[in-house]
Amino acid sequence: MTKNTDLVLGIDLGTTYSVVAIHQQGDPLVVPDPITGSFRVPSVIQFSGDTVIVGQMAKDALITHPDSVVELVKRSMGTDRVFGFAGRTLGPELISSLILSSLVNNARTCAGVGPGVPVKAVITVPAYFGTAEREATHIAGELAGLDVLDLVAEPVAAAAAFGDTGAVRRILVYDLGGGTFDVTVLKSRRSGVTVMSTGGDSALGGADWDSRLIDMVGTRFLTTIGADEETREDFWDDQEAMARLALAATSLKENLTARVTARVTVSWRGHTETIVVERGEFEAATSDLVARTLDTTRQALTDSGLGEGPLIDEVILVGGSSRMPMIPAALGQKLGVSPRLVDPDLVVAKGAAIIAGTLTAKSPTRADYRSVVPRSLGVLLHDSYDPQARRQIVQHIIDRNTALPAHATARFATIVRGQPTVHLQVMEQAGQMPSPEPQHNRRVIDAQLTVTAELPAGSPIDVALDVAVDGRITVSGTEPTSGSRVELEYYLDQVTEGRSLTAQRESLSGITVAQ
Repeated sequence: MTKNTDLVLGIDLGTTYSVVAIHQQGDPLVVPDPITGSFRVPSVIQFSGDTVIVGQMAKDALITHPDSVVELVKRSMGTDRVFGFAGRTLGPELISSLILSSLVNNARTCAGVGPGVPVKAVITVPAYFGTAEREATHIAGELAGLDVLDLVAEPVAAAAAFGDTGAVRRILVYDLGGGTFDVTVLKSRRSGVTVMSTGGDSALGGADWDSRLIDMVGTRFLTTIGADEETREDFWDDQEAMARLALAATSLKENLTARVTARVTVSWRGHTETIVVERGEFEAATSDLVARTLDTTRQALTDSGLGEGPLIDEVILVGGSSRMPMIPAALGQKLGVSPRLVDPDLVVAKGAAIIAGTLTAKSPTRADYRSVVPRSLGVLLHDSYDPQARRQIVQHIIDRNTALPAHATARFATIVRGQPTVHLQVMEQAGQMPSPEPQHNRRVIDAQLTVTAELPAGSPIDVALDVAVDGRITVSGTEPTSGSRVELEYYLDQVTEGRSLTAQRESLSGITVAQ
């Protein structure tokens, strides 16, 4: 805590589990759940009237009250998905804010401070999170009452936790979490961490390995009991059975990490069977998932300019799912470097707390942590080579892996004399690689520029995109002939459209987070 006035936190807001650490002298203090004692709190919430339960009790309710539970909400961040409970409609950022509120309550209890003490926090995000996901995460922090110091890429936080060795190191951070996958190549030095390239898949994580086990175990169970087609359909449609099977699959995956054979008992409609799974067959059933991560790793190395091989000094494994033996084995074979697995569940939160400490410190020589633009950004234009101007293309003006903060300017022209407004759509790369085709991009900003001067047709308007160190975007406009600024209104698509912070706070009124 800074001068005993602020509670300074690092928060790893994960897809399946979240961790919070308190900044203090020496190593950060990881906060245990006051009920279970575990440092990892399931990122699961249960609605019970106007009360919200967060953590293991909510996860347990997946079996008995699945319709009142939300999990894996991180995969919906930055989308317009909504969740309805007790007559309320809540977006993903609101759900995440409730998880954050619970984590902060745990931290207050651990630190022995009351609700009047301000909380400053660094929240980590996957390196491959785009604009909408980052903005939604920032909003979630604000809704939880946090002073959000920064949004930091999870691999950067992990590198910060390993400290300074005095030498420049080129590090590859492989982060396989419960619901997302990132790979980042960075340079670590005494003065801080600089990201060289990043890549990832926000729809790939340990939950996908769980899904393969669910299919494997469920199919074997049905075969063993001699189920007919109708019985099979009933089984897969049974919510309670699926919830139990999902918990069993997670346990099975953890057991197969420690041993070559594991077993699980499945009970349903009077049938009880023990299903045995070998590690080798689990690895065979998920080899395509591992291959996807290796393809992304290969691309990140290419983008960094290092290529594959001895130019990487160290490979760090982050995320609980990286414990599976198939992961270090595949990476070691691919890169020729033995991966380092140290505290993969807690290292991100610890690093975030360290960075939060530097951001609240007064020292002018504090360490610097720099990331890159994860996805190319551009504007939607009419193709000038199309004689009828019907075809639209995306012109990227800030390339992925550009160092942050980033700035770029695009010039537009008015079409008619006295044109009062210019409509601008900022697009972000949606796939693994940039593409000019609109369907391979997603709109992140919809802007309306108001032109106050009476300008002739064809007059230039300069629009600037600025991406801050936390990955958040601002847009500004200038009329270059006079140098005057252009009035501009914009919203972040699917995040701030129709969801003002005030309105979202009102949605939370009356909701109590159980402690």
